Amino acid sequence: MSETAATVIMIRHGETDWNQLRLMQGQTDIPLNDKGIAQAQAAALALADYAPSHIYSSDLSRAAQTARIAATLLGLGVDLDARLRERHFGIIQGLTMDQFQELHPHVHAQFVKREPNFVIPGGESASEFHRRAILCVQEIASRHSNGTVAVISHGGVLSALLRQTFGISPAAPRNFALENASLNIFRISEEQFSLVSWGITRHLPRLDANSALV
Repeated sequence: MSETAATVIMIRHGETDWNQLRLMQGQTDIPLNDKGIAQAQAAALALADYAPSHIYSSDLSRAAQTARIAATLLGLGVDLDARLRERHFGIIQGLTMDQFQELHPHVHAQFVKREPNFVIPGGESASEFHRRAILCVQEIASRHSNGTVAVISHGGVLSALLRQTFGISPAAPRNFALENASLNIFRISEEQFSLVSWGITRHLPRLDANSALV
């Protein structure tokens, strides 16, 4: 890993009511619920141990709320960036997977094939989303060589980074958890991604996994 790499602490937003209902959120702007606020507060306390110099966040409410709770504790500002948003799921947003299959069977049949270039009607493809997320995080890392920053985002963005790190195709099924308010630590330079630690949740002793939806 390059000596100019940045330490990037990726944090998934706290829980929302749509997480509880197992609805596809995508870019629908859903706020944290009470549990999510408590999770965000716990994540902020854990993040303080790493002393990040900057906090970046998706501009969607569930991420921005999580980021602002951390920023208040750490005395930092928050730089919002729409490129850190979740994948746009188009006509799927607001549906459970069962509802999606029932209401849009032909689209569902295409979606489950996991073709990276398949564009969800009204949304974006997995490859488009992956490219957007990776380029944004690389850009952030390039601003903070040898430093430590926090990035609050979404399960899909975390998935994209892990896939980039280990060369896993966006088409491959996901076999790793994406926990609300978890800390996930990477070392990132322009050329390389390296995973330091994944899925830190010891600050959340009563965390319920909501890893299926993002």
